[in-house]
Amino acid sequence: LNAPQPPDHRLQAIPEMSVLKDIQAELANLRANADGRGPRNSVSYAEYYEYTVVKTLDINEILGQFKRASPMPPKPKHRPDHNAAEDTVITPWLMKAFAELPDASGVSEQLNDEASKAPSGSKGEKGKATPLQKIPPVKVGHYEVHDTHGHRTMGNLKPDISIALPGFHPTGFNTVTIVEVQKGALDNTHRGKSLKYGEVLLEENPQRPFVYVFLTNTNHLEVFKVIRTSTGFTHQCSSTIYVFGDEGWGILASLCQ
Repeated sequence: LNAPQPPDHRLQAIPEMSVLKDIQAELANLRANADGRGPRNSVSYAEYYEYTVVKTLDINEILGQFKRASPMPPKPKHRPDHNAAEDTVITPWLMKAFAELPDASGVSEQLNDEASKAPSGSKGEKGKATPLQKIPPVKVGHYEVHDTHGHRTMGNLKPDISIALPGFHPTGFNTVTIVEVQKGALDNTHRGKSLKYGEVLLEENPQRPFVYVFLTNTNHLEVFKVIRTSTGFTHQCSSTIYVFGDEGWGILASLCQ
């Protein structure tokens, strides 16, 4: 008589190995999302933008019923060059510009001191730019404007400027919109980051139907709109406009309305 054969545990392990691979792939996906490199570790922000279907529309079509400040607040007297450093020049300049809006309140002297120092780009050890101290939030209208370029607010993502509900540290849940800052000509790397920020805001706010993200280098401005659908997201991008044109500054000055 033939003795019964013991079960082949290798065959039982095949489905388990398949599940393990799926789990490993999902963990890689989560790590990529946390690091802000797009949907997979191998995908850069620029590739993410290039492979995403983005519909380009006139800026007024993108903004729709977006409320503009009226009358438009005075434009800032000085604008840093668009090739200036993002963290030590452009971001402090934008924070100071928000602080000077007519409906701004609770502006700290530290903000004005830090922003005024920023264009000189103080040098630290080995000639490296010394990072600014954390700029305090500015209360403007109904919201607070936060410098978050050095602080993780959505997983491991660090948007440059976060406009959030007052009284809270910005998170993906309470952030209303984001201003992404770029040195030099606007490029697909920063466009991809802008789309990613918009998607994360919608993922952490299941009731929000869409979100705006603004990309600027102090010279040009582009507006991104990420819209929730039943199967994921759709993406829209505005035509490029000038920040110091009436339209551009009017939009930035209205973000806290």
